[in-house]
Amino acid sequence: MRRPVTCDRGSRPARECPRIWSLTVPHPLERLVSADTVIVPGRTLNRRFAEELGTTPSGWLTRSRVRRAQRLLETTDWPIDRVAAASGLGSAQNLRSRFGPLVGTSPARYRAALGPSVTG
Repeated sequence: MRRPVTCDRGSRPARECPRIWSLTVPHPLERLVSADTVIVPGRTLNRRFAEELGTTPSGWLTRSRVRRAQRLLETTDWPIDRVAAASGLGSAQNLRSRFGPLVGTSPARYRAALGPSVTG
């Protein structure tokens, strides 16, 4: 039986939760922030994330997934669909829609500039 992860100030600082959750970034946010894994109300979790990290859990998760996609684009020659699935973003369309606003370019242009043939 898994022990629940709490983000309550009395037991564990909210800033530790992303470190723990980073092990499961590809999983849907609803699974990470379910009653089985976090013992605080959703509004409390959102408030604590904002206080500690300056973002919401879903914002943090999206950025984590985009960072994972960046690493995969830099180090593999996988198709964009596979990078999207492996990073937890699901589809190439979702990867493109999340990647551009956070990174400032498309996944294809990012890979062309920093991909394995350039860095390797």
